[in-house]
Amino acid sequence: GAINVVHATGVPTPITALADAFAVACERAAAQDLRLAIEFLPDTGIPDFATAAAIVREAGASNGSVLVDTWHFARGGGDFADLDDDAVALIGGVQLSDRTPDQDREPYVPRKGRKIPGAGALPLARLTTDVRRAHPELPIGVEVLSDEIDELGLDEGARRLAASLDPLLRD
Repeated sequence: GAINVVHATGVPTPITALADAFAVACERAAAQDLRLAIEFLPDTGIPDFATAAAIVREAGASNGSVLVDTWHFARGGGDFADLDDDAVALIGGVQLSDRTPDQDREPYVPRKGRKIPGAGALPLARLTTDVRRAHPELPIGVEVLSDEIDELGLDEGARRLAASLDPLLRD
């Protein structure tokens, strides 16, 4: 099993302090045979992939990783081309949603605005291919928080999201 870890405040904290705390949490999780994945969020103490990766590397725990939420990755200015083999090796979870470039000009509204995979411009197929090659056993999830999905309702929303994953997860 895996647990996502979030530093949900904007308080700047030294990487060393975050890595020390993450190492302790990883040690505790390992006793329960759990993995921990840092989910980075722009405008927090862990705002981007590079910061989360630095924490994971410095902590040095075999059960520590980074969760890539594609919405937050893109919203925070991440470049998918930077996710080389070394970066992908650190990924311990993926949450897929899509985004268009014009959304960068819109104010961020929590829990809104995410697009169904394939309805935006993010290179989700490349990401899922790279992650599955490196981690064939890793579950890849979808997290689309939007009015569109809410309006579809649970059953139809789940069907639409599942269908959007078919082209991304084909072998």
